[in-house]
Amino acid sequence: MKQKILVLGSSSWLGSALLNRLSLSTYQLISTVFRTQVEFNFDIEIVKAESLKDYQDILKSYNPEVIVNFLRGENEEDYDIHKNFINYCSATNSHYIYASSALALDAYDNVDLTEHILAKSVSEYGLFKGNCEQMLYDSKICWSILRFSSLQGYCAHKFTRNESFLNRLHKGEDIYIDSGVYQNRMFVDDMILIVEKIIEDKINGIIHIGTIDTSEEIDFLRKQANLFGYSSDRVKSNGNIRNVNLNCKPKTILELSDGSFKVTEEDTLKRINSIKEFDKYRKT
Repeated sequence: MKQKILVLGSSSWLGSALLNRLSLSTYQLISTVFRTQVEFNFDIEIVKAESLKDYQDILKSYNPEVIVNFLRGENEEDYDIHKNFINYCSATNSHYIYASSALALDAYDNVDLTEHILAKSVSEYGLFKGNCEQMLYDSKICWSILRFSSLQGYCAHKFTRNESFLNRLHKGEDIYIDSGVYQNRMFVDDMILIVEKIIEDKINGIIHIGTIDTSEEIDFLRKQANLFGYSSDRVKSNGNIRNVNLNCKPKTILELSDGSFKVTEEDTLKRINSIKEFDKYRKT
């Protein structure tokens, strides 16, 4: 019997990328859609889900052994949906992989954001993610929490942050950026390979996803501009200083993969530069 995997959010960037990757293996794939459906060229069940009852019906109909949650969430019903997945996994011994965020840690000042620290946030979105993490801490199921700050790359059906940035440069706009925002930016395909390994090896616990190094947002964008032929002077400070640390330091996945997921931001920039769909934004 094929292992049944339910991916929540088939039209999301991460959801669609993971489904495309998992289609290369012998899984039975089920995924949800809220509004806009993406067409896939492989065997997959796409089910519309708008309410808690819809998700309950999906679980009852398909009985997945792995659930990967890429839903954004943020309101009371989203808490109930999250709790429902926890209850299902408790009853069925299924594996629940929850996409959290570096923002779940945005209340920490001058602290290394390692995997052993618990969620602590001041932002509304970070508080939601942190509360969902706490529900998993308190459960006795097999869970994995994914924390990451900024993913990079291309999506065929959405404008990613990279494409939006390059499009604005190509139109002749200058880009104004807050200072003091530090992240460790991983290419999306590398992140998806990590999620695939988490599924295959049933790795649980808090897992940080990102490069082994970090940089300030304005510096990273200036390097990206240079790669496509634009002057770094086109990326300017807007005068705001935020002092935000979103550097989720990876450890677990590096240890469990013998370092094969050890990548740097230079690796990420090289991958961005190789995306053929971005060639139209190069300065000529």
